[in-house]
Amino acid sequence: IASILIRLKVDETTLIVGILYDSLSSGQVSKEELLAAFGEEVVTLVETGSKISSIPYRQSNQQQVENFRKMFVSMARDLRVILVYLAVRLNAMRNIGYRQEQEQINCARETLEIYAPLANRLGISWLKGELEDLSLQVLEPEEYDALARRITAHKKERGEYVEKVRKQICHLLAQNNLQGNVTGRFKHFYSVYRKMQRTGVGLEQIYDLT
Repeated sequence: IASILIRLKVDETTLIVGILYDSLSSGQVSKEELLAAFGEEVVTLVETGSKISSIPYRQSNQQQVENFRKMFVSMARDLRVILVYLAVRLNAMRNIGYRQEQEQINCARETLEIYAPLANRLGISWLKGELEDLSLQVLEPEEYDALARRITAHKKERGEYVEKVRKQICHLLAQNNLQGNVTGRFKHFYSVYRKMQRTGVGLEQIYDLT
């Protein structure tokens, strides 16, 4: 969790909250001990996170899912709490194989419906993409494996192509005295899967893998 938060470039307080996020709810320490060691700000954020994690989530229609997201955000108040719980969820999804099968399915659905959209709204595309891919791996393992095999088979060639185009664009920017950074990436497996489902086409007809 700490390493994920470091990648998100959070402040020291948020990092401490990420490490201690379940310390009160699990009964490992008392509120007084936490106050003495880390101060009121950390305790307030940990308590807020504990309240949010205690809300029961039930999959329902789209409007109720949206209402749950809004409730999550309104209870968090401080953006740092949301960042902590995105990191906690990503860590949980990375280690989901240790859970019972039905728990895995419930966690993956909740991740797709609540946490990935929150990451998207905050503009954290890498976190959103990883949450979605990990969820797909649980919910549709055969489709995930088939996509992973076919997409990864040509990863080296696509990587070289991306770098070639990136250099060309950088050269054009320099020619026109424009400052800018150019990056490239591969489409996440879940994005490819969704596009195939939405359009009814096969992988060979998806032209924006890079």
